[in-house]
Amino acid sequence: MEDINVEKLRFAKTLILEGKIRTVTDLYQFLSKRLIANVIGLNPNSFSNRKARRLGDFKLSELILLADGLNLPLESVVILFYNSINHDDHESFSIHPV
Repeated sequence: MEDINVEKLRFAKTLILEGKIRTVTDLYQFLSKRLIANVIGLNPNSFSNRKARRLGDFKLSELILLADGLNLPLESVVILFYNSINHDDHESFSIHPV
């Protein structure tokens, strides 16, 4: 990964820990969706066009990869997503039958 991206990830970690980034939307304003897609191993185009807006569709494995990429505890990333999902807004997540 390019040095500039590593520095951005480190700085994002600091902002998350300081409480300046509290939601995924805040994170998208600081880190590009393309960079986040690369960190979690997804196609940047399909990520930006669909998945980035449907936060409830993220898999646990993707949250783990994002936490690893940001060098944060998984709990911190889960809190970002929790803060981001409006539980009354069914556009932001989907429920799949088991």
